Amino acid sequence: MLRLRGAYFAIATIAVLEAFRVVAANVNYLGGSEGLQLSATYYRGYSIAGYHGLMAVHYIAYFLLVGVVALGLLINLYVSRSKFGAGLRAIREDEDAAEAIGVNTWKYKTLAFVLSSITPALAGAIIAWKRMIVLPGEFFNLGLSIEAIIATMLGGAGTVLGTITGTAIYHAVKTAFLTSFPSLHLVIFGATIAVIAELLPMGIIGWLRIKSTKLRFLLE
Repeated sequence: MLRLRGAYFAIATIAVLEAFRVVAANVNYLGGSEGLQLSATYYRGYSIAGYHGLMAVHYIAYFLLVGVVALGLLINLYVSRSKFGAGLRAIREDEDAAEAIGVNTWKYKTLAFVLSSITPALAGAIIAWKRMIVLPGEFFNLGLSIEAIIATMLGGAGTVLGTITGTAIYHAVKTAFLTSFPSLHLVIFGATIAVIAELLPMGIIGWLRIKSTKLRFLLE
């Protein structure tokens, strides 16, 4: 996969996702199509802040997920300001040129994969624990991956603030469309995203950085 670029690379990652989903749905040890499930009795011993059982689990899971988000932001911030982050940006702009100046593109892209898998893996484990069940179709969901890409593009790829901004706006707009246009929300939202991508190819934060030199170094 690391030898592929552009659309071919994106298609390959989607293929791997689907392959894992099919394997999980057909291997009995992994629960098959019915998934893996924890018994409700497993949660009886949990108690915190006046909550017991499943309510305590939900309470704990919320703060654990907040911690995962904070960890992801810290990793993102560290990478964006490091030599490693500069190498990734060079690869994004022109991989051949990055190799020419001495960037080990294979190593950098492999590390990027590893780092980007940490927080989703932790979040998935916490959500599975909270919901009591792991279903292949839900946990190997292509839609979630696409939503993450859209939110990043909307806010501005390559910036920590862009990720936060894009995610917040995406969630708010998606909720509004689901409430107001339950049968057409995907069509309307898709058209809206296409317009934003055309007008703001660098994302909201990227556009603000271009328009204002004073904000360029603040909007990381």
